[in-house]
Amino acid sequence: MKKISLVLFILSIQFGYAQLDFDNAYDKILYSLNEENRFKNSDDQIIDLTYVVGSPFLQTNFVSGSVLNTITGELLGYQMRYNIFNDRIEVRNSEDRKIYSVQRVDNFTCKIAEDIFILLSYIDDDGHESQAYFQKLSEGKASLLKRYTCKYYAKTIGRPPNFNATPAKFVVKQSYYLLNNGKLTTISSNKKKFFQSFGKFENQIKNYAKTHNLKHNKERDITRIISYYNTLI
Repeated sequence: MKKISLVLFILSIQFGYAQLDFDNAYDKILYSLNEENRFKNSDDQIIDLTYVVGSPFLQTNFVSGSVLNTITGELLGYQMRYNIFNDRIEVRNSEDRKIYSVQRVDNFTCKIAEDIFILLSYIDDDGHESQAYFQKLSEGKASLLKRYTCKYYAKTIGRPPNFNATPAKFVVKQSYYLLNNGKLTTISSNKKKFFQSFGKFENQIKNYAKTHNLKHNKERDITRIISYYNTLI
């Protein structure tokens, strides 16, 4: 999780939109998806999106966005969207409609409409170090982050006696994380574990949440709790 201190500075920056030069951006910032811009299931078979319920994208349409290099300060404007299923930031060239992907390096911070995404290392469910995009929901010494995951479920064929079939679908889930002093930790959906994660401030956080009727499993309330937590640390 290098350069996290620089990333924490991002929300205070006024993002602008520069003219994108795809020739200069290629290899340096972007790479062409070509055949990779396909969706495949766990059996490496191509998914036909035509008949799938739900979307693999956070926003289906491309919208105005930008990529900031936190080392050089270079800022370029794009038409962008977040592909949850493949965990990548996609860019569309308005001239030839070709789709690119932003290079997966941790010194690029992406803003898509009003949503800010940073690439961080984390420990997955198998205990291995991996990388993923996280949406930044708040700033401060401790930052609230959200991670999206998208899973594909193939269609099922109805069987007697009810013959209840289900269409193929994408299911998107969200989880929350706390970034504090360069350490990324999962925010538990369990109420007891949620408050315990604040250590010596557990009782203060619990009292604050109770006083203001804040829920540990609602995004808006978690954001307020983290803001209060920042006044304590």
